[in-house]
Amino acid sequence: GKIIISPQYDHAGRFSKNGLANVAIGTKYGFIDKAGKIIINPQFTYSYPFSDNGLALVRSNRLWGFINKKGNFVIDPQFDDAYPFENNGLAAVYKDGNWGFINKTGKYVINSQFNDICLFEDNSIAAVKISDKWGYINKKGEYVINPQFDDAMPFSEYGLAPVKVGEKWGYIDEKGTFEIIPKFLMVGYFFRNN
Repeated sequence: GKIIISPQYDHAGRFSKNGLANVAIGTKYGFIDKAGKIIINPQFTYSYPFSDNGLALVRSNRLWGFINKKGNFVIDPQFDDAYPFENNGLAAVYKDGNWGFINKTGKYVINSQFNDICLFEDNSIAAVKISDKWGYINKKGEYVINPQFDDAMPFSEYGLAPVKVGEKWGYIDEKGTFEIIPKFLMVGYFFRNN
């Protein structure tokens, strides 16, 4: 319970594997080390912790980009919205009205084409929305379940995903087959009891 770094920040995030944590001083975000020393000066309008690939998602003015642990942009601020890199090495980015996925060099791996997305989960399948219908793609951007649902959520650890048809929710497996037909007004996830 001993205070290691005295309370002095307007926001403080978690320390990532590279030993840095995102903090805000006033309205600007930067990064500190575990001794509380500022490593990357507060200069961003928002930031997320560093991902395992060593890049952090930051907003500079109104656009999002990715920096390295020296604070240099590796992927210039150019996105209207974005999510941090996931364990699969992809980041979801929003530009010109559509979502797509990039790698750590900023190259599109899955072209920007979706109206909405859910991030990839452990099974490497992501829910995506195109033309008002949801389906599921793999990391190559190929449909593994064609767009046909009115709403969709990520797959749980049990390999089931909640999907909505009309006004009712049900559950599908990773092949798109209904395990529980749509009959619920609200749904949640199945979790393992350890």
